Amino acid sequence: MNRPTLSLQTSRQQRGFSLVEGLVATAITATLAAVGVPNLQQFRDGQAIDAQFERLNASLRLARSESLTRDEVVSVCAADPATVDSDSPECRRGSKDWSGGWLVFVDRGQRGQVDEGDLVLKVHQPPAGSGSVLGTQRYLTYRPAGVMLSIAAHFRFIPPGQPVVDEAVPGSALVCVNKPGKARMAKTPDCDA
Repeated sequence: MNRPTLSLQTSRQQRGFSLVEGLVATAITATLAAVGVPNLQQFRDGQAIDAQFERLNASLRLARSESLTRDEVVSVCAADPATVDSDSPECRRGSKDWSGGWLVFVDRGQRGQVDEGDLVLKVHQPPAGSGSVLGTQRYLTYRPAGVMLSIAAHFRFIPPGQPVVDEAVPGSALVCVNKPGKARMAKTPDCDA
């Protein structure tokens, strides 16, 4: 009976990686991770901002549509976070911070406030981990003709972990709302361009 014999060269090839090869592979992996993790976080922040913009834009379109359909004044306001889960949500008073969400409602009473007789159409609560949203107005109001009573406004969407200021911080996005009430993501540092 002939048994196959292993040569010395074959047995060395089957042992695996040397220590140096393992260290080089680890160094390459660590370098790729160091480069890729910040980019992944920027990507996630950008996706979160885009999603928040789409929600705000949908709420503005709803308000405009409802003002035309109902032939009534409809407002969108920054929600008071303490009341957003209650049966009677309220608009935030004295603050232009929209980070706690917003309300869309038929505004039959005092402009920009949910009063008795007003009809809340939609309550938007931000998802967990979303950043801050700052506006230049506490509320936006659409006339029955579908045009804003408010002046043009803008919103600064700020990623989580960034300072809450209305200026261009890394990863933030500027959303401009024109007089007819249509929102767009600005490609420039201000809404004038």
